[in-house]
Amino acid sequence: MDAPVAITTGANSGIGLAVSVALARAGHVVYAAMRDAASPEELLAAVASAPLPAAAAVHVLRMDVGNDDSVALAVASVLAATGDRVDVAVASAGYGVVMNVEDATVEDVSSCMNVNFYGAVRLVKAVVPAMRRRRAGRIFGVSSIAGLVGIPFFGPYSASKFAMEGFWECCAAEYKPLGVHFILVRWAVARSVSHRSCSFLAACFALPVRRSCMPAHLLLVASSQSHSRARHLLTALFYLSFHTYFLGGSSQVEPGPVATNVGSRAKVNRSPPGDLAPICTAVQAKTTSMMVGSMQSADDCAAYFLRAVADPVPALRYMTHEASAKTILCKYVDLDGAGVAAATAAMTELEPEGGAHQSQE
Repeated sequence: MDAPVAITTGANSGIGLAVSVALARAGHVVYAAMRDAASPEELLAAVASAPLPAAAAVHVLRMDVGNDDSVALAVASVLAATGDRVDVAVASAGYGVVMNVEDATVEDVSSCMNVNFYGAVRLVKAVVPAMRRRRAGRIFGVSSIAGLVGIPFFGPYSASKFAMEGFWECCAAEYKPLGVHFILVRWAVARSVSHRSCSFLAACFALPVRRSCMPAHLLLVASSQSHSRARHLLTALFYLSFHTYFLGGSSQVEPGPVATNVGSRAKVNRSPPGDLAPICTAVQAKTTSMMVGSMQSADDCAAYFLRAVADPVPALRYMTHEASAKTILCKYVDLDGAGVAAATAAMTELEPEGGAHQSQE
C-alpha cells in the first residue's frame, strides 16, 4: 500500500516542525509547508537526525497561509503529485499578539486572525474536498488554553483560538459521517522567544531583556469545586504566558507543558498606555512565585498527533497534559462566567500601597 500523505503548515519551526518529523518517522510522505521555503535548515536537520522508513519522505513546500492563492496552489500541487490523496493535514502556522485593546489596531487583530484562524480555514477548504471524495482524512487544528480562557493582553490571539475551537466543532459534526475527522490538539505550557520580542515586557515590567528560557501557557488545572485553585493556576498561566513571549530561548512544539519557539513570532510592537503599566507590574509581582513546570518533550507532544492519526475513531480534542484534563471542567460548569471572571480579574488587581497583596483563600 502507498504511504499515507500529510500536509503540515508552519513546518519551519515549533509544532509544525516536530509533527512533520514525527509523521515522517511513522511512515508518512510529508509535505512540510512554510512561508519561506528557502530556509528549511532546522527541519531538514531534524529529519536527517534519524533514518526514515523506506516509503517515507519529507518535501518542503512553499505556502503562505495568509494568502488564498498560495494555499490553494500549494495544496493543488500536492494533490497532483499524489493522485488526489491527502490523509492528514495539520494547521499549525500561527503567531501571538501581545497587547491590550487600546494598543491593538483593527489591522493587528485582522492580521492575527488572518494567519491563525483564516489560515487554518484556507487549509481546510483546500484539502477537505479530496478527503471527502476518498471518504477518509484527518484535519488537525492546533488550539491553545487561550482558546478556552481569555488571557489578559492576549486578546487577538485568544480570539483566533476561540474561533478555531468553534469552527472545528462545527466541521467535525458536518464531516464525520463522510469519514473526515476534525481534531483539535490543545497546547498549554510553552517557552522560547526571539531576543527582539522583549520590548513590551521591558516597557511594562522594567525587567532586563535576556534570552534564558522560561515556561509558559500553563494548561488550566482547576477543580470545578475550587475557584481559588482556578484563580491561582490561571494567575500562574498568565505569568508563564508573558515569560514565554519575552524571556525564552529556543525549542520545539506547543501542546501540553511543552518547549516551543512560538514566542519568536509574537508581535509586541507597542507599550500599553501609562495607567495600564502598573496593572502589568501587579500581574508580574503576584505571579513571580507561581511558575509551574512539568515540561513535556517535543516527542511526548508529537505522540498525541500520532495517536490521533492511529485511533480508529479519533476524539475531537486531545489535551497533551492529560493529568489536567478533568479540571478544565471549571470552565464548562461556570455557566455565568463568574469563576473565570474572578480568576482573570485577580491577575490585574493592583497592590495596595504600603504593603504586599495578601491573597484570600
